[in-house]
Amino acid sequence: MKRFTTVLFLFFFISFCYAQQRGIYLTSKKGSGHTYLVENRRIKVKMHNNQKIAGNFKIIDTATIVIKGTEIKIDSILKIRKASTFSTVLSPISIGSGGLLTMAGVGILTSGGYLASIGIIPIVYGSVFIIVPLVGKKHKRDKWNYKIEN
Repeated sequence: MKRFTTVLFLFFFISFCYAQQRGIYLTSKKGSGHTYLVENRRIKVKMHNNQKIAGNFKIIDTATIVIKGTEIKIDSILKIRKASTFSTVLSPISIGSGGLLTMAGVGILTSGGYLASIGIIPIVYGSVFIIVPLVGKKHKRDKWNYKIEN
């Protein structure tokens, strides 16, 4: 029985050692930065023909991925960006509320009076709510190397 459990343990250990995840490995051309995008992760890709596709990607071979049924060569990608479903839902809400805050701040600022200087506070917070979702980390081809790991 002891021999059987040892063999069973070794079998599971060896199978986990060979179970590597596939994905896209991004390395920075300038510094030591690197990012690993695991297969089936939601990404947003911009290609040479200015077409943008967002969705979960699957790897076909060392030069091709598939997003929503569209085969994409790794060489035709201009930008890759992580695109979680949470940020997809939260970005329009943040931009809208930032716009409302900014408009309210401008309204308070233009109303005059002794409280007009308080109008700067909603303008600052509103601009942050607008800028942060739009600035996300985009891995551009001219600054990053793309490699598909199998």
